[in-house]
Amino acid sequence: MSLKRLFIGLSFSNKFANDLEPWIKKIKKTADKKETDLSWTPPDNYHVTLVFLGQTEESEIASITEKMQAVAEKHAPFKLKLRGLDGFPSLMQARVLYLDVQRSQNILNLQGDLEQALQAVDRHEAGYVPHLTIARLRNPKSCRDLVSPFVHIDLGKQEVCEIVLFSSQMNGNFVSYEKIKQIQLGGNESLGWAQIQQP
Repeated sequence: MSLKRLFIGLSFSNKFANDLEPWIKKIKKTADKKETDLSWTPPDNYHVTLVFLGQTEESEIASITEKMQAVAEKHAPFKLKLRGLDGFPSLMQARVLYLDVQRSQNILNLQGDLEQALQAVDRHEAGYVPHLTIARLRNPKSCRDLVSPFVHIDLGKQEVCEIVLFSSQMNGNFVSYEKIKQIQLGGNESLGWAQIQQP
């Protein structure tokens, strides 16, 4: 039996990663001043998780992608807004730094339909909270002072035009991601990132 750790999410273009880099540099500089020890997410790993499937037999992948296709056909491309920095589970005892993703009705509907089709259970007590992880703390600590200058930054909008089936695995202290299947949302237009406002 061959298992893969799977999840469905949204991926990010190289242009987005390049446009985001000036903000990441400013956040890193502030983290260094605050002596906050962080492990930074490589730009190739930027994503927004929609549904986590966990350890799954490879034989189930075909069925999963069929269900993803059926859901994708019902959803047109839409814009996704990123709008600031925050910490999880709280700023006072943060383990993760992430960019906030607007909980628009479009992403909530897409996530809910995928969750229902795949009979996946959301593990968050507060419901689905879309986010993009940029760093993990080696030891939980307060990040209020680190995050406060970046709470209201405007990171622009992305045109979401596909969903992706990912597999993840640990390579030493880092997680690597593989795109198993990319499925276009209904409409099939080729859409890219809107311009991000530079710091």
